Amino acid sequence: MQLFVGPAWRALGMVAAHLPEPIALADPHTGQSRTYDAQACFAEGMRVCTEAGMEGERARTLREWAKHELARGDRARGEVMWAEARETFGRLGAELEVARMNNLPEQTPAP
Repeated sequence: MQLFVGPAWRALGMVAAHLPEPIALADPHTGQSRTYDAQACFAEGMRVCTEAGMEGERARTLREWAKHELARGDRARGEVMWAEARETFGRLGAELEVARMNNLPEQTPAP
């Protein structure tokens, strides 16, 4: 179910952001393993959420990806993603989410 797949990729991205090596996942059809770093996980989550029309989940994924980019020092990319996520929440009427995003998160370097 796409409803769970997009957020699952986001969660994997959040985990991968704290690991020194990419996550290895086996393809359920072929059994072959493929590695995913945080960016690849977030990108896959964005793809799934976009295709399924899950704008709220897409915005949540974009916010977490923005946090990751900021933590690894890519302020420009992180700020653009943060602003897009905040704008999406606003368009969806998620005012509490918008309020939580008034300021960029503290930037602590990723391990």
